[in-house]
Amino acid sequence: AGPRQRRVAQIANPYTGDRDAIGEGERLYRDMNCADCHGYSGTGNMGPSLVDAEWLFGDSPFDRFSSVKLGRARGMPAYGHLLPDEVIWKIIAYIHGLEQKS
Repeated sequence: AGPRQRRVAQIANPYTGDRDAIGEGERLYRDMNCADCHGYSGTGNMGPSLVDAEWLFGDSPFDRFSSVKLGRARGMPAYGHLLPDEVIWKIIAYIHGLEQKS
């Protein structure tokens, strides 16, 4: 048997390309203090950049969603108990837009 390949959940963000949702995601990004750790432009601060190609825990929309919902070791708190899934997806849609600008 060869090496096991990581299976990436193929769950699409329902808000990709939705201008209203992305705008709300931007507000939520600031209100939830994401910008304090990741910078207002997503280039990083105390937390890692969200606009580069290096994603420690995967860069699929579902990987990003999971990072926000469940948190990650070494600093990323879990927000799943505070934010409903649709809110997390809107933040992820906004972050995707930041990547497109850089």
